[in-house]
Amino acid sequence: VDKVNKAIDSLPSPSNVKKSDLESVNNAYRLYSNLNKEQKSLVKDTLVNKLEELRDKLSKLLLQDNPTGITVTGIDGTVFDEDAYLVVDPINDETNTEKITFAKDSVKEASKNNELLEGKELLTLYDISIFKGKVKIQPNGKVQVKVEIPEDYLNKEGLDIIYISDDGEVVSMNAKSDGKYLTFITDHFSM
Repeated sequence: VDKVNKAIDSLPSPSNVKKSDLESVNNAYRLYSNLNKEQKSLVKDTLVNKLEELRDKLSKLLLQDNPTGITVTGIDGTVFDEDAYLVVDPINDETNTEKITFAKDSVKEASKNNELLEGKELLTLYDISIFKGKVKIQPNGKVQVKVEIPEDYLNKEGLDIIYISDDGEVVSMNAKSDGKYLTFITDHFSM
């Protein structure tokens, strides 16, 4: 509990947070999340509120989706309007059976003719979009997408990110892994 209190206390105030503070905020959040219920009750309310405010402010600065841990950052001069926001829609059998079936079938078919995809299976499907107001937009250049690897998949080998076009074309995004995240570069979004 003391370690968590110190980690949160050392963070900047929400009004002074910068994109470069993301890793420190995420580390403090991870520490807090790993506490049990009794331990969490011992963390000062002011610090818990500060941590929540920091995560909210950073999600707006970075185009970050907190539930999935997906972050989009402009690179090579790509910037986002202040009012742009990220929407990550997890797709599964409960939310959209048709899309998940289409995606699984597309991966299965593509793996027959593509060595990079041979033996691969679809584990998770997201529809990633950037919106400005109520309008879906594409980045005006290259972006880096950082996807937190779900805990269930941390020990799996050969993880990659793929792009599935509307006509079923499957393309490997050649994601790099650091053990906790898969990172790739793109200039457009889809499934």
